[in-house]
Amino acid sequence: MLQNRPQTPDGFARLRSTSQHAASGLQEFILQTALTSARGADRPCCCWQTTSTSFATAHFPLHKHILPVFGEKDIRDITTDDVQRFMNDKADMSRKSIHEMVMVLGMVLESAVEDGIITRNPARSKRLKNPSKKKTVRNALEREQVADILANLHRLTDER
Repeated sequence: MLQNRPQTPDGFARLRSTSQHAASGLQEFILQTALTSARGADRPCCCWQTTSTSFATAHFPLHKHILPVFGEKDIRDITTDDVQRFMNDKADMSRKSIHEMVMVLGMVLESAVEDGIITRNPARSKRLKNPSKKKTVRNALEREQVADILANLHRLTDER
């Protein structure tokens, strides 16, 4: 059974599951622990963040990458090896993107730890290695580009 928790300062109430839902898949756990508007309109959320930018940042990786892999898996069965395999499958993505996905997964699993569903968070293991093979190459500016910037610095205005 779900139980109400205090509202956050921005008007969201957090619903948290009790141990009755311990065997739920990750997606079901997220829906059970979703942030809901204080106005009563259910809005399944992907994370336990309160700002709209945090919501947007977490929403995409959760729905695009995490739930297709872990959504139906029982939370108690997610291991550090599962998280590493997930990361390895994303090796063609940037380090930052992989890191953000694991951070979102870690936030969800941390709530399961807080609820007593799991004893440790497999997404927080020191053994996890970011396998990104994508490298960003940044070339130095050409002399002409530097000269153009210097010649046009006077056109900048201080808008502070």
